[in-house]
Amino acid sequence: MSRTHEENDLSAMSKITQGELTPGEVDIRLFRLLSTVCVMHSPSIRQSLEDVLVHGKSRSEACEANGVAQSYFSVKYRHMQMVSRTVARICALIYEEGHTMTGSSLTHIETRK
Repeated sequence: MSRTHEENDLSAMSKITQGELTPGEVDIRLFRLLSTVCVMHSPSIRQSLEDVLVHGKSRSEACEANGVAQSYFSVKYRHMQMVSRTVARICALIYEEGHTMTGSSLTHIETRK
């Protein structure tokens, strides 16, 4: 059974709110922010991840072009996915609860009307 256009849009929105990174569909600004949070000492792995997540290249093509082992790429890819999902959950918590983290406690934010 095929999905309607509306169902595909809802599925895409669900992925975004869950923080899932879809190869070829990640905004470069989001990628750069996530890459500052994820520990990546090698510019080659960062470029490989960008090639796949932002530019939509295949894993093998990106790894070969940047001299990165596919096993190492997989480790960093999973790590970036985990960080993205965690950030999405934090954002959802802040939005839903109207709270922000300051120090070690949660402080209520006045919402603008």
